[in-house]
Amino acid sequence: MSMERLLASIAKSNRRLIGLMSGMSMDGVDLAFVQITGVFPELVVELIATHYRPYNESTKAVLFSAREGTVRDVCQVNFLVAEEFANCVNDFLSSRQLSANDIDAIGSHGQSIYHVPPGGDGVPSTLQVGFPSLIAEKTGIPTVGNFRVRDMAQGGQGAPLIPLVDYILYRQSDRTIALNNLGSISNVTVVTPMLENVVAFDTGPANMPIDFFAQLIPGNNSKIDLDGNWSARGRIVQPLLEEMMAIPFISKVPPKAAGYDEFGPRVLRGFHDKYKQESPLDLLRTGVEFSAQSIANAYKQFVLPKYEIDYITFTGGGCYNKTLMNRIRELLFPLDIRELSKQDKEINDSKEAVGFAVLANETLSGRPGNVTTATGARKAVVLGELAP
Repeated sequence: MSMERLLASIAKSNRRLIGLMSGMSMDGVDLAFVQITGVFPELVVELIATHYRPYNESTKAVLFSAREGTVRDVCQVNFLVAEEFANCVNDFLSSRQLSANDIDAIGSHGQSIYHVPPGGDGVPSTLQVGFPSLIAEKTGIPTVGNFRVRDMAQGGQGAPLIPLVDYILYRQSDRTIALNNLGSISNVTVVTPMLENVVAFDTGPANMPIDFFAQLIPGNNSKIDLDGNWSARGRIVQPLLEEMMAIPFISKVPPKAAGYDEFGPRVLRGFHDKYKQESPLDLLRTGVEFSAQSIANAYKQFVLPKYEIDYITFTGGGCYNKTLMNRIRELLFPLDIRELSKQDKEINDSKEAVGFAVLANETLSGRPGNVTTATGARKAVVLGELAP
């Protein structure tokens, strides 16, 4: 790989990029192939195609154990994830009869296995495994990665980073709207006409407790609460719900970012062990209620007192859970909760992968990618590291 190739990509004003993302569920790699034209904030982002490569069971096991593993484990998983990401890209190129020369750059989030935000227990730090250099070498495409570190170097949380993308895609000149992504964690971006007024933060859990309790239901081969059908059959365990809502993160003032330490398997296993005499369906229904109430509380405490929101659009896998969405609508009534259009659904299903393609584009253009009102960083900075 030559520096000439990278410099040629940097020199372009219109680029075709691949974004790569694997979330906290650690189930596989999402790929988005996009074309980006224009100059910020008037960027036009066209989603050309998507691709998904699932992790096999052995890879999942290695990833989940790496958080509590040895240095050797973390070292190996850094290479393993990069190989998986590179294989995802190469599979996609082959299926579309494209070559590496058809892609200007890759934006890779990597796989988060640890994150300690400022004010947390220990040195503020973050680790997304999946070496960008290995991805670049295996694909023949310049790769931008390690996006979160530069924001944290300026005192930021390192998350969320998608607010800039939300602003580019959804801003309106005459109104303020909210976009709420329901992945493993729920995060909201309040998109205002001016970037300096945009705010974003993690509200708390979304799918994380739902997926955890759904796996415990006998006969649930999908291992998820598909469309909310399982949780609709359960009842809320009130003492458990009250304990969950008492987790300190829920009432913490933004900026804030959540992850495994706040709502991950270790925490959820503790709740399960205490309430294991309850029906699995009731535990699941309580997990759904926990997500819904924590989301509604975040709006009532931190958003609605400061912003007049025209409407909220929910995105991410959680927006397909009818039990969860019905409760959010009830708790936030009379706010206008909007459905996704067909076009929005296409972007929604790969939104974070699209996001890291956009962030890579901004890095190549020498423009900042973080929103300081979202992360708490002292200033906006160019994100990521370049592997030519």
